[in-house]
Amino acid sequence: WSLGAVCGPSFGPFFGSILTVKASWRWTFWFMCIISGFSFVMLCFTLPETFGKTLLYRKAKRLRAITG
Repeated sequence: WSLGAVCGPSFGPFFGSILTVKASWRWTFWFMCIISGFSFVMLCFTLPETFGKTLLYRKAKRLRAITG
């Protein structure tokens, strides 16, 4: 995690300037939207649920399906 905080401020402007020169300044924002959207979708499917009430609800639902 610390590598992102250290490398982000130094590599971000470098790659942002390359993207600005090759495409336009608007693409830096589109690129961040694409990366953020992809990360959000991946996190929704890969992070485990930790909210207690939701876990209890799912467990009760699973036990009701098994026991009838």
